[in-house]
Amino acid sequence: MAEQAAQDKQQAAIDRQAFWEQAERDRQEFRTKIRQIWEYLRDRNGGSSLPQ
Repeated sequence: MAEQAAQDKQQAAIDRQAFWEQAERDRQEFRTKIRQIWEYLRDRNGGSSLPQ
């Protein structure tokens, strides 16, 4: 029983790490998509920059 609890705890830690790694990949992908959209709109508007 204690062995199963230790295995469950270890698996939970692995799952949490995988979750945070996926969250970081998702954030990076989101930033990339936003940049692509911004560049598309910037280029469509004749190169004018967005307000800061």
